[in-house]
Amino acid sequence: MKRILVISDTHCGHETGLTHPDYQVKAQENPRSDLAKRDNKFRDIQKHVWNWFSDNVHKDGPFDGIFHLGDNIDGRGDKNGGRELITPSQQFQCDMALRVYEAVPLKRNASIRMVYGTPYHACSGYELWEDLIASGLKRCKIGWREFVDVNGCIFDLRHKVGRSTVPYGSGTPIARQKVWNQLWAIRGLQPNANVVLRGHIHEYNAISKADWDAISLPAFQWSTDFGAGQCDGIVNVGYIVFEISEKGEYVWVKRMCQLQQLGVTASKL
Repeated sequence: MKRILVISDTHCGHETGLTHPDYQVKAQENPRSDLAKRDNKFRDIQKHVWNWFSDNVHKDGPFDGIFHLGDNIDGRGDKNGGRELITPSQQFQCDMALRVYEAVPLKRNASIRMVYGTPYHACSGYELWEDLIASGLKRCKIGWREFVDVNGCIFDLRHKVGRSTVPYGSGTPIARQKVWNQLWAIRGLQPNANVVLRGHIHEYNAISKADWDAISLPAFQWSTDFGAGQCDGIVNVGYIVFEISEKGEYVWVKRMCQLQQLGVTASKL
């Protein structure tokens, strides 16, 4: 039996990304400005999400491997002047991302597979910053798309998938990824995957058929100004754990972090 941790969209460096305690926003006593009050709120949620992540991966581990589906870091935030960042330094953000991997209990000789995230977040000019993260990890391989064989179960890993504009169509984009994989496989150009895994949309969706499953991952970035101002849809925070038997049979469990602190109430006029 092998146990695999699957995570995505940690967005380290963003104030709402997955943030190790060493980098969390410092609390301010008796905050006066709205900005200071906002920092205190975010600091409390940063602490809550990190503690939830650390506690649960230790309960679920140790793992034989990690799959990360991209957007390890948030990038420079060029579109809004970096105002939502803990730090604009992508090198520093990579250090923050490495702390995430260090927090996960791994078995001896465990392997890591990563795929590159959205270029806006993970690139600057000619630099693929997630290469720096991969080079800092043992037995790690990274690419734009990875097919991984675990005891005969084939996983298809890539970052990006579309989002449906209607809630009842949420399974369609992820299922379409599997159909394309099948068409490539018929031509002998890709492995025919048992499990398709995607990130990017920050929402858990799963569609299952008799011989395959397709899943979009929850994220660890729980809010952005762009999302609040322009996006519909649900944001999920959490991860997935797969167990794969020696015969290649598999099951998975989703772990979801609840964030009632983000609930919105109406203001009185």
